[in-house]
Amino acid sequence: MLCSPLLWLIIYLTHFFSPKISTHLLSQKQTLKFAVEKINQFQNGRIIVLFHAASAGEFEQLKPVLNRIDRNKYFIIQSYMSPTIFNVEKDTTLADATCYLSFDLPWSVYSFLKNINPTHFIITRHDVWPNLVVIAKSLGINISFINVNFHEKTIWSQFGFKSLGEFILNKFDVITTGSERLKNNISKLIPSNKVKITGDTRFDQILDRSKIIVDHFKGWISDSQNIIFGSIDEQDYPVIFDSFNKLYPQGNESLISNNHRVIIVPHEVDNNTITKIENHLRELNIASVRFTKMNEQPPQCIIVDTVGMLADMYANADLAYVGSGFSTGVHSVIEPAIHGCVVSFGPVIHILDEAIELHNLGLGKMIHNSRDLQNFISLLDNQDELAKLQKETHSFVKDKCGGSQKILDIILN
Repeated sequence: MLCSPLLWLIIYLTHFFSPKISTHLLSQKQTLKFAVEKINQFQNGRIIVLFHAASAGEFEQLKPVLNRIDRNKYFIIQSYMSPTIFNVEKDTTLADATCYLSFDLPWSVYSFLKNINPTHFIITRHDVWPNLVVIAKSLGINISFINVNFHEKTIWSQFGFKSLGEFILNKFDVITTGSERLKNNISKLIPSNKVKITGDTRFDQILDRSKIIVDHFKGWISDSQNIIFGSIDEQDYPVIFDSFNKLYPQGNESLISNNHRVIIVPHEVDNNTITKIENHLRELNIASVRFTKMNEQPPQCIIVDTVGMLADMYANADLAYVGSGFSTGVHSVIEPAIHGCVVSFGPVIHILDEAIELHNLGLGKMIHNSRDLQNFISLLDNQDELAKLQKETHSFVKDKCGGSQKILDIILN
């Protein structure tokens, strides 16, 4: 709290250069006012529960919880930190009111919480603000931290942060996580009996989404064996394109003769990134088309140049290589797994518990080099083994669902 005046000065100065911070700062009071007005008009004796999601990804994790809560008993306030997600979800039907979360300044946090006056405050995944937690606790609000994903190298266990981590985490009434391994990581900071293993709500969200069938390819690629390279970045390129060179020496002709189709979904979809990928493919004699320009007879290689479709597209694939495992850390492996896609990924998986589990179970193939990727893609030539792995991969996700209701039972009861 001693640093609060300095933090306020940093926020104030930064807002001149950051449109997101500026939007948040200028809109925070107004959105809170609207939320309070809705409480006064529509609460009708219901218990107020405040949920917080910093970003679109965290809001996705909250959706299965919000879908399962009793709206006749609970009045839901959904707060956001980023204008990007606020502008998209400010009118969500999953909440009774929405607003920006206060910046972590003691006077601002106190005013925010006193105006909303929630009985429960639920934070997911990462977005823990010290002043917010301390003041919420002092006001007698039940605070829950769900879907906690502390890996071995989490900042909270590092020198200079560990004492703060221990102090803040001990303020929570409920902490839930997805596995015994994650519980052990958290228990290095607080007593293990404070941590409950419930499963991760992301599994429920992935399952809920998979039930809504969206075929972006309109059946055009149903006659081929399809491999999706999802959320890839430049560190994935050497392994991917070298394996293509070995597997498909004649480029298009090799893809056609094998009846393979490649779907590339880069993490960034700007024109520069797409052009680089097209150039790599051209050197391998592989013709490609951008998804937004695709017709009814797409070639054997499609580059997806738009966002928000990847999770649904996995339903069209037999195999999936999930990107960023050679850089910042592998992206979601359960999005392809729920559709029965056999998954592979680079070696940087320590931040994602389910990637570690899939690898340990022999269901997720770790890729170190192009030869590993070639061997993975060769699964398409062994239909019996492929079918077995697809069934077991799908079951892995299904067996981990149900965490959302467990979390609600623990917190609200």
